[in-house]
Amino acid sequence: MTNGQTSELIALFAKQVALDMPEDVAQGWIENPKGFGKVIREALMPEAEKNNLPNIGVQIADWKDFYQKFFGIVLDMDGVRIPDYVAGFDRLIVVAKDVSINQIYEKGKKHFSSWKWCGEDISIESVMQESEHGEVKETYAIWVRDDQEADKDLLGKSALDVERPEDTESLLERLLHGFKYWSETGEHLDVKTYTLCASSRYSDGDVPYVSRFDDGRVHVSGCYPQRRDGYIGARRVVR
Repeated sequence: MTNGQTSELIALFAKQVALDMPEDVAQGWIENPKGFGKVIREALMPEAEKNNLPNIGVQIADWKDFYQKFFGIVLDMDGVRIPDYVAGFDRLIVVAKDVSINQIYEKGKKHFSSWKWCGEDISIESVMQESEHGEVKETYAIWVRDDQEADKDLLGKSALDVERPEDTESLLERLLHGFKYWSETGEHLDVKTYTLCASSRYSDGDVPYVSRFDDGRVHVSGCYPQRRDGYIGARRVVR
């Protein structure tokens, strides 16, 4: 939906809600927002869509809790465009304004063991290309596949082989995706694979990749743009 459609539906709902609803029933719905959302969803969504479309409201609420808990950020979604849903891309990633690659890495490191190739005293931004320096300017959202491993059909393809690298996870997006996944499951992405961040570059032209190594640490490293390995692959996104 567009922001305008959302506002109109909320206004329509407010006009049609049963004003004679008993107080205890109303309070029950207030205390059960997920159940309330499910009822509304089942009443309004076409049958074919009910089991396929992710619950965007719940995912956004989870992201708000995540940013508040780990970053002390109050996530403002006002005016943020949610990309159109594409079947198979069920996990919403919300990249908050003012977060940086190094900030995500360092916050994650406080909760799980991590390693970066450039050394612990050097920020990741300092070894990235100029276009990837600094903080995110505006909050935005993307859809990704809700899979623990990198996209199977992209394994073995180098960054130069990826047809639209801008439509794959950047280093910042992959680190944030992995942090959020860990916060929900206690596990890490890429236990068997490496995510090739084909849309990102270090200042020397190498391509970042992220994985969980056998030693249990989340590794941030890199490779030549033309490198091909059967366990290294990008992750597509919907922007």
